[in-house]
Amino acid sequence: MKTLLEEVRNNESIYVPVPARIVKVETITVLEKLFTLALPNDLNLSHEPGQFVQLTVFGVGEAPISITSSPSRSHDTFELAIRKVGAVTKVIHEMGPGRIVGIRGPFGRGFPLACFRGKDLLLVAGGCGMAPLRSLINQVLDERGNYGNVQILYGVKSPTEFMFKDELRLWTQRSDIELHLIVDAPDLGWDARVGYVSTLFPEVKVIPAIRLRPSSAPQ
Repeated sequence: MKTLLEEVRNNESIYVPVPARIVKVETITVLEKLFTLALPNDLNLSHEPGQFVQLTVFGVGEAPISITSSPSRSHDTFELAIRKVGAVTKVIHEMGPGRIVGIRGPFGRGFPLACFRGKDLLLVAGGCGMAPLRSLINQVLDERGNYGNVQILYGVKSPTEFMFKDELRLWTQRSDIELHLIVDAPDLGWDARVGYVSTLFPEVKVIPAIRLRPSSAPQ
């Protein structure tokens, strides 16, 4: 199975979007929808957690979108959590399964997973910042034995803005991670923490590693 970048390099068309089919669409908040996409000809996106793609709506424009699915999950499809904030995203929010969009990428540097192995992890997200972080979290959970303590802090303006609510419930039930949720403006049904996500930092137990650099002074 070829990766998307291998196919693009073979055709010398790195700036030409590859057609991708929308397989599934889910509404996850008032502003965000989760799109599952498939590339043609058994191509694999082959991304790293933290990377993004350039998404083209033909005839409208192009926008950078974080990849929210984990490479450790399905290799036949990938997921984009898209907030409706501009011309391109407004049009794609009106699209359903079967429609075709363009994909270029993946681009950007992913999270340095090799450096994380064997260490405790503190993962912090605010609002739609959970979209790229979800890719890393699910990768870590699928390789749970490779990491130490895992703590996740996630804050939003109001409870309705939490993304991936079903997964948040599952993460809360796990005994091998800690998930802390907080909102700026609670509603009548919210009975947990209130404030900015940064207000949780003093409660987090973190033991930072101290690395000694070799002295540059003459001997």
